[in-house]
Amino acid sequence: MKKILYADEENRIRKATSNDTSDPPERLLMAIAADSFDMARYEKMYQMLLKRMRDEEYANHVIKALKVVEYLLKRGDERFISDIKGDYRAIDSLKHYSKHDDNGMDVGEEVRIKAVMIASLIENNESLNQLRNTKDRNYSHDYNLRNPNADTSRKPYKSRKKMILELT
Repeated sequence: MKKILYADEENRIRKATSNDTSDPPERLLMAIAADSFDMARYEKMYQMLLKRMRDEEYANHVIKALKVVEYLLKRGDERFISDIKGDYRAIDSLKHYSKHDDNGMDVGEEVRIKAVMIASLIENNESLNQLRNTKDRNYSHDYNLRNPNADTSRKPYKSRKKMILELT
C-alpha cells in the first residue's frame, strides 16, 4: 500500500475535517487561520479544504470543512474570502446536500443549514465585514493568530511594555 505524505498545512485540514463527530479544536482552527496568511502554505491548505468540502461520501468531512470555511471567513486572510467567493458554486451546491445513514435517517441537514448560512455571508459583503469586525476579533485572538503556540494567559510583551510606560 502506498503511503501518501501530506504537508503540515494539509494535515491540519485533514485533522480538522476528520470523520469523527467532534468539532475541530480552536487551537487547530487558529493554526489553519495562520496558514491562510502564509502564502507558502496557503495553496495546499486551500486545495485540501476544497477537497474535503467536496467529499460528499462522508458527511462529517463536509460539515467540518464548512465549519473551517466559516472560521476562515471570520479570521482568515482576505485572499481566502476572494478565493471562496470564486468557488461559490461548491458551497451553493451543498444547500441541497442529501445523505442518509444505514437506517434511512437524514444526516445532511446540518450541512444544508451551514451551507445556506455561509452562502448568505459570501453574498452579503456588509454582513461579512460585520462578522470580521465583531468583538470576538480582539487582541488576544489576533496575537494568537500570529503565534498559535502563545501563552494566552499573558499579554504580548509589546502591550506590557506600553502599560509600564503609561504607569511611569
